Amino acid sequence: PDAPATPGNVALWILLPACGSVALLATTNALCQDVAVVPLLWVLPLACYLVSFIVCFGSDRAYERAAFVPATALCLVALTTLVGLDQIIDFRVQIAVYCLALFGCCMLCHGELVRLRPGAARLTQFYLAMSAGGALGGLFVAVVAPLVFDEYHELPLALVATLALWLVAVWRDPRSALHRGRPRAAWAVLAALLLAYAGVNAQQVRDATVGFDSVARNFYGVLRTYTEPNEDFGDEQRVLLHGAVDHGFQFLSPENRRLPVAYYGPEAGVGVAARNLSRPGGRTLGVVGLGAGALAAYVQPGDRLRFYEINPLVIELARERFTYLAECPGTCEVVLGDARLVLEAELEASGGRGLGYDLLVLDAFSGDAPPTHLLTREAFALYLKHLAPDGVLAVNVSNSYVDLTPLVWRLAQEQGIEPLLFEAQEDLSRGVYDADWVLLARDRAWAEQPAVWEASVEVEAADLARFAEIRVWTDDYSNLLQLLLR
Repeated sequence: PDAPATPGNVALWILLPACGSVALLATTNALCQDVAVVPLLWVLPLACYLVSFIVCFGSDRAYERAAFVPATALCLVALTTLVGLDQIIDFRVQIAVYCLALFGCCMLCHGELVRLRPGAARLTQFYLAMSAGGALGGLFVAVVAPLVFDEYHELPLALVATLALWLVAVWRDPRSALHRGRPRAAWAVLAALLLAYAGVNAQQVRDATVGFDSVARNFYGVLRTYTEPNEDFGDEQRVLLHGAVDHGFQFLSPENRRLPVAYYGPEAGVGVAARNLSRPGGRTLGVVGLGAGALAAYVQPGDRLRFYEINPLVIELARERFTYLAECPGTCEVVLGDARLVLEAELEASGGRGLGYDLLVLDAFSGDAPPTHLLTREAFALYLKHLAPDGVLAVNVSNSYVDLTPLVWRLAQEQGIEPLLFEAQEDLSRGVYDADWVLLARDRAWAEQPAVWEASVEVEAADLARFAEIRVWTDDYSNLLQLLLR
């Protein structure tokens, strides 16, 4: 029979899709920020959400409580257990568990919605309420949650809310064997299980900030800092995390805190460039991407350093939790904003002459899905206009999931520059990570000096042939799939 449009049913028409929407967006955030920052990973949660919607509304008999409720409960328990584990689990396993839990939640939400669907006379109201609920869920995750939570707490909230709403739905359903709280023994068990599950999630929410010096969240994600001993080096270090990505650290002892570490060691491409560039009156340096500010370690008296950073929270933490900026021996400033837009404005303000950077560093890509507008033909033409006649462009292509080297190589060749590849090896006893860099030197003589040339890596002919197959990105075209690491 068609469900009546009672106030209770109307409330469920709104709350169930809102819960599904929150679960979708919260799972996407959790996967793409804390599990694996794999480009296009957001497609999987969206597919789970849409498939559940299609299945439930495609047939009234597709959603069977006896099958989906126990299966969903198992998936939610598995997800909560996974989140609570200390050891590192293969990211593909994590992705599978997250997606299965999301699919189960959405099946419960959408399946119960189908059971609450009214007759034809009330369908407009029903679908309008559904749409409003979905929109409210999106507003909660996008606007309310960043203001209220320091972490991604909306996912455990959505999981518990899904189970609670299901209990409300079966309580109200006259066709259910659990209608109006009967049998009481079954309801006592269900209520106890829900409270236990909510308690475990509440404890995980409280534990999420334990062990960190600071946890903060804004539109760009969650930033954490923590302090730990580095037994390999023999010093304490403070680390900056953006989601699951290490964005640099700093040793804390006075004698070590100005050392270039992480992806910026002396043997890394940017270190080779900084150590082999000198100017009598001091160098002009630019860096896209601030992180902890570790590249300020290469600044010498008389140098002028300019960081471009889009995330105000990163700037705040770099100044409050790290000392690279404060102890910079040269002139150091940080510009807030999208680097490409700021560089374009600066180019126009300079009358097309540019800022004459001796070294311009692109470090906005490490570990994360790369911002495509910074890796286009037009963007590289802009960078080169800001370089001095003998300046160097250094690009950090270190990435766990995307092979940026072929693209940057082709972009360099399009600008008439033969690039150099540098592959630094991890050495925790010196505080350095594996780091891949590509240098674009406008002065070929500088690139061929022994200190630079011998530190670079010879690219094999097979790799050069593979690079040649990459289509260069432009402001009108990009293809991330061709760069995914296999």
